[in-house]
Amino acid sequence: MKNIFLYLLLACAMVPRLAQAQAIGATPTGDACPNKDYTYTYGGSALGCSWVVKGSYTLVSGGGANSTSITVRWKDVPTDATSNPTSVALSCGTSGTTTRDVFVSSISGKTPTPLTVNGNPVGAQLELPFGDNSPLTLKVPLLELPQSTANAVPLYALTGGA
Repeated sequence: MKNIFLYLLLACAMVPRLAQAQAIGATPTGDACPNKDYTYTYGGSALGCSWVVKGSYTLVSGGGANSTSITVRWKDVPTDATSNPTSVALSCGTSGTTTRDVFVSSISGKTPTPLTVNGNPVGAQLELPFGDNSPLTLKVPLLELPQSTANAVPLYALTGGA
């Protein structure tokens, strides 16, 4: 009887540590885009745990005490290791904290190249002579999105109005 009690006591002491070994998953995966919802899920027990989010975000859902998931919408603020680190963590007191770093691919502060027609920059207006049938080459500017070092392929976004 004494041995059973000791085994139960040991098992109860180890459960939080075993659960803490789990990682935080993300949906969707990869670098985060501004103004898009991301759900972060913890696979273990979150009993006695609380979510800690660093960075510029809006809480969409979840994230309460003992919750195994949280959904956030990252704002368009560039990720920077010193001035704006972004991460999602589940803090479980003495059992420790599980953290997932997040890279927000922001275009804030980026300047696109100008729109060009036949190699000439286009301002607010483009005059085309009536009846002119000559071909036009329209170059739509692309803006390279910053990304984490984990991604090897450059990402681009079209810029401009509707």
